[in-house]
Amino acid sequence: MHDLEDAFFSLDSARQSKLFITSFYEDERPLQNTTGKLDWRLRGALSKYILSGWITGTLEETIYIPVKYHTGFCHLLLVGLGKRAHANVAGVAHSIDGLKNIANKIYKLKFERVALSQTCFPGVQENQIKNSWKGMRIEFFL
Repeated sequence: MHDLEDAFFSLDSARQSKLFITSFYEDERPLQNTTGKLDWRLRGALSKYILSGWITGTLEETIYIPVKYHTGFCHLLLVGLGKRAHANVAGVAHSIDGLKNIANKIYKLKFERVALSQTCFPGVQENQIKNSWKGMRIEFFL
């Protein structure tokens, strides 16, 4: 199994029809895990958006960013997880409702194929994501 960063930057033509999803906490700087790696590979573009106030990471904030790369576009959806200290307090039940809200936004963007890291939504299992995002082809990465 590859990681999300490798899939995002691959030259595979199928990546252009996928929506890559990654998440970050409102109070976590520098960006960590997959989001941090993507930010590094995008030469700090995500950090610049944060510093400018364009994105904040508040709970369930979603920002769609088309990224021009090589011969086409990649599609990235950033999802805010709120404050790290509140992550365990909110619990999985809130996360499930949040997943359904995010699914509605993905449907509006008209993507049927999504790719996300297994750690994108802490405390939520893969089967819970699949149940919340019916009708989507979901790929999980490390």
